[in-house]
Amino acid sequence: MKSTKGKLRQAIESQDHARGTEASLVSEVKVLKRYLKAITNFFDERLEHQRSKQELVWAAKLAAKVREKEE
Repeated sequence: MKSTKGKLRQAIESQDHARGTEASLVSEVKVLKRYLKAITNFFDERLEHQRSKQELVWAAKLAAKVREKEE
């Protein structure tokens, strides 16, 4: 009887530990998702800035070509 109670107690403790570990992992996943979103937003903004800057360069080059053809 003692052996069974001990095993049950050990199983309950193990289950509690697993729940705690699972909760910890869920929390860590949430933090990692937040970091991923921040990094993604940063790179999206950077790419948008580079794209708009490149469009200005292309527009200037196109205007120069048009002026060359007109001369």
